[in-house]
Amino acid sequence: MGSDPVAEPDEVLRPPALRPGDRIAIVCPAGPADDQAHLDRAAERVRSLGFEPVLGKRALARWGYLAGTDAERAEDLNEVIRDPDVQGVFCLRGGYGAMRILPVLDYEAMRKSPKVIMGYSDITALHLAYLAQSGVVSFHGPCAESSWTEYARGTLPVCLAAEAWGEVKNAASTEPRRTLVPGVAEGPLVGGNLTLVASMCGTPYLPSLAGAIVFLEDIGEEPYRVDRMLTQLILNGGLAEAAGIVFGNFRKRPRPGEEPPPDDPNLTFSMEQVHEERAKAAGVPAMAGLPFGHVADNHIMPLGVRARLDATAQTLTLLEPAVR
Repeated sequence: MGSDPVAEPDEVLRPPALRPGDRIAIVCPAGPADDQAHLDRAAERVRSLGFEPVLGKRALARWGYLAGTDAERAEDLNEVIRDPDVQGVFCLRGGYGAMRILPVLDYEAMRKSPKVIMGYSDITALHLAYLAQSGVVSFHGPCAESSWTEYARGTLPVCLAAEAWGEVKNAASTEPRRTLVPGVAEGPLVGGNLTLVASMCGTPYLPSLAGAIVFLEDIGEEPYRVDRMLTQLILNGGLAEAAGIVFGNFRKRPRPGEEPPPDDPNLTFSMEQVHEERAKAAGVPAMAGLPFGHVADNHIMPLGVRARLDATAQTLTLLEPAVR
């Protein structure tokens, strides 16, 4: 049973830093596990990070394209949030479905005992809701099933040390950074997957974007769809009132073994054109090319932590600790 939505908290709460040997729950709040072997591989990845994985009780449940019914998925997540023997939660994967359980999550339990929640893509819905309703810093980063490359592992100290991370560095695989709108801005990091941010507009589960450094990524979306979602966020005042915008990876999703066909400039804008044109329409400092999103070298981004964006110098710096 969840708690009723409350007014957005004024104070940001930081979860305790993770430590070697901590018990990390693996839950499926969105898409389902393929099979037990899938869960076992994810558990081994979490174990390789120095933690003790604990599988959610209903981790193998399935209901259509969801990892069990809404009630099952919500209860699995609520149980591990309430469990004093669990120090963190790594979501198995994204997919779809996290938004459906937002009304029945136990936000009071998260507020009373904050925990590190890790994941990206559809898990953006949980990050935004826990920040909006519980006031707790949450972590947009690799899922339990992710490859956890050397670069991604190198960003794990964001969750391990109660000190400001500093500048977000590129991986060798990261695309070149680009200044879209020059300028410098500071504010709390808020964002994640663009589709989820746009879909949650008008709900009590989207934190205010006013004064925030909004970071956005997505996959498999055509430029016109990204244009539409960014325009929605401009028209509702979110991006226009933000302090700044940072774009991560927006790669296409070709069929297995295929390369995406080149865009015809006579028929479409490029993704880069959409980012630049919509950022200029928002009128705030903006840059593109940071290493987060649907990429193997996925930097952990803590929502709610104050950051400085220097779009002119093409840097993003985390100014505060994400854990205590």
